[in-house]
Amino acid sequence: MAAPARGPAATGVVGGLLEQVWTQGRVDLIPEFIHADYVLLDERAELRMRGREEFAQDVLTYRALLADITMRATHVVHEGDMVVYRWELIGRLNDIQQLGPGLRIVIRDIPDVGLISVRGINIARLSGGLLIEETCETDVASLGQQMGWWK
Repeated sequence: MAAPARGPAATGVVGGLLEQVWTQGRVDLIPEFIHADYVLLDERAELRMRGREEFAQDVLTYRALLADITMRATHVVHEGDMVVYRWELIGRLNDIQQLGPGLRIVIRDIPDVGLISVRGINIARLSGGLLIEETCETDVASLGQQMGWWK
């Protein structure tokens, strides 16, 4: 078994995952970053996702919603087999019908209304140099506001 990712290696797992899988859409590379027994918990510590296939589906869902995705870590802190990273995902809405009715009208005059930015923070545990467990808190309220679903 590989030693736990530490220092630059831990940062590399996060950076590689965000750049290669999320930004480039290379879901075929998920096994290089995500453990086979991976689980993602939401901020209430409820199971949201299990395994590489569900992770790939999550990436593909976001990539279907947003074009020109860029995802990056703005902060990374690691200690032993734990990594905490704050992330930002930016993309342009593929289908303006996803916007609330008011914004669908506005987008004709202000195209940047379709530019969406989502932020969150993940607390992750590594095993064998791969992400095996994460707890994620995503700013879904901001996403809803940007999409015109609520104020």
